[in-house]
Amino acid sequence: MTRILLISRDEEKIEKYEKAFAAHEFAAYSDEAILQDYLKLAPDIIFTDGETPATDALILPATDNIELALKSAAQALRLKTSCDTLNAANKELKNDIYNLKVLYDTNSRFAGTLDKDTIIRYMIEGLDRALSFSLCTFTDDETLMINSVCELSDELIEKLNPHKLKVVKTVKNPAKRFSFDVLQYNTLSTEQVKIYREKAFTPDDETFFRTIIAQAVAPLDNARIYKETSRLEQLKSEFVSIVSHELRTPLTSIKNSLDILASGAAPEKFLDMAQRNVKRLNGIIGFGLDLSRIEAGKMNYRFEKSDIHDAIDYVQAEFSMPAKEKGIELNVVEAVGLPPVNADMGRIEQVLSNLVSNALKFTKTKITIKTELVDDGVMVSVEDDGPGVAAEDLEKIFEPFAQVQGTLSRSTGGSGLGLSIAKRFIEAHRGKIWCEPGEGAKFRFTIPLA
Repeated sequence: MTRILLISRDEEKIEKYEKAFAAHEFAAYSDEAILQDYLKLAPDIIFTDGETPATDALILPATDNIELALKSAAQALRLKTSCDTLNAANKELKNDIYNLKVLYDTNSRFAGTLDKDTIIRYMIEGLDRALSFSLCTFTDDETLMINSVCELSDELIEKLNPHKLKVVKTVKNPAKRFSFDVLQYNTLSTEQVKIYREKAFTPDDETFFRTIIAQAVAPLDNARIYKETSRLEQLKSEFVSIVSHELRTPLTSIKNSLDILASGAAPEKFLDMAQRNVKRLNGIIGFGLDLSRIEAGKMNYRFEKSDIHDAIDYVQAEFSMPAKEKGIELNVVEAVGLPPVNADMGRIEQVLSNLVSNALKFTKTKITIKTELVDDGVMVSVEDDGPGVAAEDLEKIFEPFAQVQGTLSRSTGGSGLGLSIAKRFIEAHRGKIWCEPGEGAKFRFTIPLA
């Protein structure tokens, strides 16, 4: 309903206008104090036969011609409606232009970096510029990033972080604190991003939100590809260094043995040395070929109903002499009556050989191979009393070329491929392999029953 105000002291005029505008919300005032109160209610049209008050309403002269007043009021209302529509359109256009600028600026910033955290920060800043959120969360596999206008309590953060991820928090105004009421705010969300705001979101807000999230997808993918490519480049360089180092040592030994043999001195001893180093070279090359076949999906397996102890007995025989030469006890504790497993025993022997060979490099006095029946098959453990593996290195040690004490120093030698290949072989058997942290390395793997 249209609000119409008449400012006049003419009682007759007031009566005429009141009848003429009976279908509208009409009021007439002459007292200045009462008038100021009514102006706060924002009338649409003001007829006045005196001074013009300070107001945004349409001001018309309070003519004695009521028909003219009605016509003027109708025209004024149409004009006001047109102006309101135009103002709303201008406001919407201004907001759209601003949001487009934010999208352009944010996309330009995306183009300038390949760092994942920086891209996420730019995305969140863009959302804040356009949507003025109270709280924003971004979740990936390992981290919960929180951007908040006010400080959050530990209990509130716990509510936002049900999966106990690492929390990275940014707060604009630490002096103020959000209560749990912030969780009742209006929200917009995707699988990874969620924003909270007390003011309701419009359809345009949601469109902007989806657009800026979509804009970030390709840069985030590029950042992941760049990170992986950099990692592979590092592995490639490391591989060249490792292989050069590992091949040079036995080749030097073989060359020295052949030189001595050529001089006619102590042939038997140096022939044995040359043979051991040829075997070592063959092992290094074999590791590389195995990994290449696995990566290409060309590794062949011959799964058969087998006794896991056959592989353990083979490995025990293979390593009993090297262990004895180093003064290491090699113990086997076999569970009685284990059911057969479905396995390629040649590959399982390789896995055990890799684990025992690794243990020989680090153990102090003993290595123990154990078997036991578990829910998901047969579990085999290879334990030693060496320094063990730190918790933060448990995943890293199964990566190609990884050695937790460093790479190129490589005081223990080895290609750095044994554990990676062992993991691939066990996964091909639909089993699991892992290492437990603490004093002494404890490697375990499971093989499903036949």
